[in-house]
Order: sequence, then structure tokens, then C-alpha cells
Amino acid sequence: MGADESDNCANCGRRMGAIEIAMMYQNRRVCRECYHRLTAPINSTGQASYNALLSRPGEGFAIASLVCGIVAYVAVPLLGALLAVIFGHMSQAQSKAAGEATPGMAIAGLVLGWVQLGGAILILFLLAILLLGSVAAVSAH
Repeated sequence: MGADESDNCANCGRRMGAIEIAMMYQNRRVCRECYHRLTAPINSTGQASYNALLSRPGEGFAIASLVCGIVAYVAVPLLGALLAVIFGHMSQAQSKAAGEATPGMAIAGLVLGWVQLGGAILILFLLAILLLGSVAAVSAH
């Protein structure tokens, strides 16, 4: 590699030597200082694999979270909401571990899941109060 700007880390600005640029983390070239991704992921032939840039860490779980969050409102309320929350948090964990932002789909799935779970808990609480009130009214007679 020549001494051009691509040899500098875009995140921290550190100048990279050829040995440092070769540092690999999950098939990605990263800066030794801040672990910022320097270039596209590398495939088995040593060439940059630009198709791998289409998916980010946690994106699969983010899609699953959003889909489950929507399904929670349409078909299976408790199961869909619970899965939306689980997948959303898994997506956040993977994104955080890779040092990237959480995909918006994961956040949307988390919001949908938590709102659905909160609504279900509220309904169960109100039903319990109603049931206890009716039992108390029947017992009073």
C-alpha cells in the first residue's frame, strides 16, 4: 500500500503501517488504536468483499425484532412481543460489541414489543382487579 490517506484511520487519524493495516478482526481490517473498520471486509482470496458491507452486526436480529413486533399486533400478542424484545436486545448487544450503532429496525422492534408487553400487563392487572371486585361483590351477598 502506498502512503495515501487510505492508510490513516478515519476515526482517530492514526497513521497505519502495512503490518498494522493487516490486523484482522472478524475478517475486517481495523485500526489497532480504536478498532475502527478501515476498509471493506476481506474474503478468502484477499480481495475486498463489498457484498459483506450490506449486512451489519445485529442486522438479522434487528429485522427479526421488527417483524415479531409487528406480528405481536396482528396475530400472536404475547409471544410476538416477547420475541421482539429478545431479538431487539440481541441486536443491540451485537452492534455494541462491534462498535456500531444499533439498527433502527431493532429500536422499532423493541418499542413495539415493550409497548405490547406493557399493554398486556396492564390488561391483566385490570382483569385481576375486576375479577377480585366481582368475587368480593358476590361474597358480600
